[in-house]
Amino acid sequence: MFAGISGGALMTTISGCKQILLFKLNDKDFGFDVSCVREILLPQEIYPVPKAPEFVEGVINVRGHMIAAVDLRKKLCLKDVQSHPHMRIIICHVRRFIVGVLVDDVREVIHVSQGGIMPAPGILNIQMDNNAVWGIVRDEQKVIMLLDLEKIFTNEETQEFSQMKNA
Repeated sequence: MFAGISGGALMTTISGCKQILLFKLNDKDFGFDVSCVREILLPQEIYPVPKAPEFVEGVINVRGHMIAAVDLRKKLCLKDVQSHPHMRIIICHVRRFIVGVLVDDVREVIHVSQGGIMPAPGILNIQMDNNAVWGIVRDEQKVIMLLDLEKIFTNEETQEFSQMKNA
């Protein structure tokens, strides 16, 4: 396991530590700050939306609310793979909107001290044309890219998510 990192409950920070929700995409480890996470859902029917961006799979019905379902692999230009048996939908706040993010698997919530988060190398964000990767956590066994959803999606894209719920 990570030095100075332990699993824990879904909260934002505890004694100077960030809480990170770990998930998998194409067998690689990624994480979101839990402050943007609302809930985690099992896979469900996704209803296609005509003329949606390529990375938007459609909308899902969450207790009567239609929410855009986004394939994070496509948005991050990762290799597209078959649906993973442990796929989950992470419901997140992005600016003033709510979006469902499709991931291959949700692992756990970890606590990471501020000193345990390294800045992302500049080349990563040049390639992604924004600051989508805000940090990296690593140990001898794995590297976790910490993603910022507000930087991954443009203002225009989040506005489209809002319009999709009315589709």
